[in-house]
Amino acid sequence: MEEQNVPEGEFHHFQLVDPTDGTVPMSISVLVHYNNQRSSREPAHAEPITIDEVVSFHDALQGFDGNYTAALSTK
Repeated sequence: MEEQNVPEGEFHHFQLVDPTDGTVPMSISVLVHYNNQRSSREPAHAEPITIDEVVSFHDALQGFDGNYTAALSTK
C-alpha cells in the first residue's frame, strides 16, 4: 500500500451545548493544515487567525439560536 503525503495540522472540535438540558444542537470540527505555500485563492495579505478571533467565534456560537440564514448572512 502506498503511503499518502498528509500535511501537518491540528484537529479542533467545538460543541455548542444547551445549558438547560445538555443537548448538543451544533458541533463543528476543523482541521487546520500547516502549509508554507499560499493558495492562489488566498489573498497575499491574509493574517493568521488571532486568539481574540477564536474567542469571538466561540462567543458567537454560544449565542447561536439555530438560524443559519441569519448567522451566515453578511451585513
